[in-house]
Amino acid sequence: MTTVPVINETAAWSWLDRTGWGPVAFLLLVHPDPAAGELLARSLRLAPAARRLPDVGDRVAVLGAEHAAVRLDGSEHLIRVPVGERWCAFVRGGGPAALVVGLAPLPRRATADDVASYLARNAVEGRLRLGLSRVPEGVVRPPW
Repeated sequence: MTTVPVINETAAWSWLDRTGWGPVAFLLLVHPDPAAGELLARSLRLAPAARRLPDVGDRVAVLGAEHAAVRLDGSEHLIRVPVGERWCAFVRGGGPAALVVGLAPLPRRATADDVASYLARNAVEGRLRLGLSRVPEGVVRPPW
């Protein structure tokens, strides 16, 4: 079960990017303890990086103009994260959201360059877990 302290200590970074499959909204979640990161990844049904990301179901909800919430299995609490207006508009419009959990620590104040280096390094080392969540077009908050 994912506990409130695990959720509260989880840091998040978001961005929009073009991929080989088209535009995707990314949300990176990192906990300072790798064991807690594994717990988050399991709670989201994420998998190691592969050619095709697993569909993790209805996990992401857009809250207002600049925040999102992520639903975890085994927890009555949501992870609420600031993601920005463009990210929210893209996901609210039906765009896919890729959830990424990093299994190595990353300081909360990491810059975009730090995050890019972190992703490259940890992808090679097999320390990222990923999945794809889609929100039906126009849905602001799913019924969970």
